[in-house]
Amino acid sequence: PYSFPKEFTDINRASVELRYRLLPYLYTLFHEHTETGAPVMRPLWFEYPDDERVYLVEDQYLVGRDLLVAPVVTEAATKRKVYFPKGDKWVDWWTGQLYEGGKEVEVDAPLGRLPLFARAGAVIPTQPVIQHTGEMTSAPLSLVVVRGANGASSFYEDAGEGYDFQRGAFRTMTATQQGDALRLSRAGAYNVSRPLAAVEYLGVSAAPREARVAGRAVTNTTYDAATRRLVVPLPAENVDEVSIIP
Repeated sequence: PYSFPKEFTDINRASVELRYRLLPYLYTLFHEHTETGAPVMRPLWFEYPDDERVYLVEDQYLVGRDLLVAPVVTEAATKRKVYFPKGDKWVDWWTGQLYEGGKEVEVDAPLGRLPLFARAGAVIPTQPVIQHTGEMTSAPLSLVVVRGANGASSFYEDAGEGYDFQRGAFRTMTATQQGDALRLSRAGAYNVSRPLAAVEYLGVSAAPREARVAGRAVTNTTYDAATRRLVVPLPAENVDEVSIIP
């Protein structure tokens, strides 16, 4: 890295940090691969076989079902056209902009910002940037709730090493988005030590009038209009429902 100018070192660092933040999601995808053989990186037609147009798209791919990546492959380009598969809506990871499926749109692609989109209705587990994967089991979780549609997502947790998962030492959390409510359910024998620290709504067009955690109103939320993100911190105890009132 020392052989590159600082501008590019910073871009590389940000990319690595994004990977670390997405590790809980990636870990779930590798578990899915182990169980079903589904690849982590997928061509669009893998999830959208009925959309004839995706068979012609060769410069975009999915990470799991819920993230769409459109790398810039033209030198010095600052925009690129992105095709959004038919049947779902998609939300820009960086700006919260909502896009309809079945359409091709020219999007901004400045140097240092990977065109990345999340499927509306998905719930994506994330964590803070850590120094190495050994810290993953104690890093607090945040759930990125992608607005724009109802939906449900599940993610997988275990100790991250050893073979106790083969004897049932794992847990699955399912997050269901229905209207303005998010409901969480947990199954499995693994005793998870990492806290669930926050719910982060992506694609919120305005700050809500109120947010509720387990039926109680909370006031320590933060809203960023530039990224259309709303963060709702969670208490230390397990929570099974979070809702917002527009």
